[in-house]
Amino acid sequence: MKFWRFIFFLWTILLLSTIAVAGIIPRGPDMLVSTKWLSDHLPDQNLVLVQIGPKESEYLEGHIPNARFLPIEKISDERDGLKHELLPVNQLIANLEAIGISDNSRVVIYASNYPTVATRLYWTLDYLGLAKNASLLDGGIAQWKAEKRPLALDNSVAPAQGTIRVHLHPQVVAKLSEVKAAAATKNASLIDSRPEKRYSEGHIPGAISLYWQQTVPPDSLNGFNSEKEIRKAYEKAGINRRSRIITYCETGFQATHAYFTLKQLGYNVKMYDGSFNEWNDVQKLPVVTGDKPR
Repeated sequence: MKFWRFIFFLWTILLLSTIAVAGIIPRGPDMLVSTKWLSDHLPDQNLVLVQIGPKESEYLEGHIPNARFLPIEKISDERDGLKHELLPVNQLIANLEAIGISDNSRVVIYASNYPTVATRLYWTLDYLGLAKNASLLDGGIAQWKAEKRPLALDNSVAPAQGTIRVHLHPQVVAKLSEVKAAAATKNASLIDSRPEKRYSEGHIPGAISLYWQQTVPPDSLNGFNSEKEIRKAYEKAGINRRSRIITYCETGFQATHAYFTLKQLGYNVKMYDGSFNEWNDVQKLPVVTGDKPR
């Protein structure tokens, strides 16, 4: 018996070492939760439900009970001509603690309207080492409303201050130097998450086009296809599971949706925060036009 325990111990160490070397962040349980799950768990003491969006007025028009509103500018801003860049870590921590998020919080996220702001918050939590207990609400508030579940109309949630210890995961953020290297080699996969028209007008050399909406049901932008269907979409696009994958878009929102779905499938993925805005508008680097990667 001791022998088999020893073998299991060695296997565990080998697995964790492989993950660390590859730079893969293990996915947490339940990256997606259903409206039923949320309804059942709303009373949980450690649940922090977050509605993220551009306008608090959308939140006040009707939100899921106990949800806290987080403006987009609390997680990103414009710097040096780059739009929607990650805020400095101390600001991120302060803004998240202000809505009650702590290290042990069970965070559930949904968007006011456009779903990629929800995946952007998830990616931000992953960067801070907090995504292991975070999920997106599958179907979002649209699904919640369609099921005629209760809504709140006021802003009566007064959360206690959270406490977060920093455990950064810088490996989820792709820098310009990495994207340049990826554009020059076949050993990495660049995914352009923008609409096909934007891709054909100009994209980073070597990038594969896969619009983020190809991984969601046509009648629900806030929902997600099954993992089997999402995997099929990536395989059809030619994404190599063994490659190091970098997603990008215009300014770093649509690409987080691809980041989320690829992480669901266990891919080694990171997101280029500067995205096409930095590559093309700021750095004026070469681009490829048309529907081919090169």
